[in-house]
Amino acid sequence: MNPTEGYDISRAYNLATGSQLPERASESVPHSGEEFITNPAKGKRPAAFTKECVLSPELAAFLGKERMTRSDVVSSMWRTIREKCLIDPNQKQFAICDEQLFKVIGKKRFKVFGMMKYLKSHIRDPSKA
Repeated sequence: MNPTEGYDISRAYNLATGSQLPERASESVPHSGEEFITNPAKGKRPAAFTKECVLSPELAAFLGKERMTRSDVVSSMWRTIREKCLIDPNQKQFAICDEQLFKVIGKKRFKVFGMMKYLKSHIRDPSKA
């Protein structure tokens, strides 16, 4: 006999937590960002990571846009590095620069997880640009 046979997981969850187990996983996840706002009257300013920034001409040429948020820059860099097959085949945590990426990074080979330290000089705040 299987040890879990006849075992009602939802009943055990109800007894352990005092609440009901959601029927579907999507019920436990909020459907819109409105549930996460604690106090909309405070008017919090946007985080630096989500603020649109001006890119240097070298980085703009590599990514194809002149303005992006920092998170979009990192996502686009990852996507472009993968599309151009610039990941080092021997050590996949490194990327090997082509001519265009070399103008941005300044090194022939760099650790991809640390790319932001090379990109920070190419991303400027629009109010200070």
